[in-house]
This record gives sequence, structure tokens and C-alpha cells, in this order.
Amino acid sequence: MKLIAHRGNWKGRVEELENSLFLLDNAICKGFDVEVDVWKLDDDLFFGHNGPEIPVSAGIIQLLSPFAWYHAKNYSALEYLIGEG
Repeated sequence: MKLIAHRGNWKGRVEELENSLFLLDNAICKGFDVEVDVWKLDDDLFFGHNGPEIPVSAGIIQLLSPFAWYHAKNYSALEYLIGEG
């Protein structure tokens, strides 16, 4: 069984920290996988639910990938995540 922390929330919702590296890392350290919202605009990657909020690097996405369930929030993010963009 896998336990997945939605946007990193593992102990109740903390809306202002959702998709933040702090909350994602905290959930992973507690043994959870994490669902993460990903956006790609031009050549920039972001985490964020309602829009591109937190700039991230390709390295961060790769680092989290063993624990992450990525939710592509736009088509460019989907292309990037499946290796086509």
C-alpha cells in the first residue's frame, strides 16, 4: 500500500504551504509519497495548484521523482514529464 500526501499535506491541509519543497520534503521524510502539481511555461518549471507559483528546477523534479506522483497542470508540463518537451 502507498500513502500519498496530496500536495504534500500529510497531517491536515496547510493551504499556504501546498506544493512547497518544505511540505513535500516533510511528507517524504514521514514515509509518504507526494502528489505534486507541475506547470511548464516557456522553459520554466513551477509547482502550484491554481497556477504556476513556486519556481523549480528540472533537478528538483528528478530528485523528488522516486516519491512523486506528478500532476501535469498544462500540456507543456505533460510533454516535459513524459520526455517530449
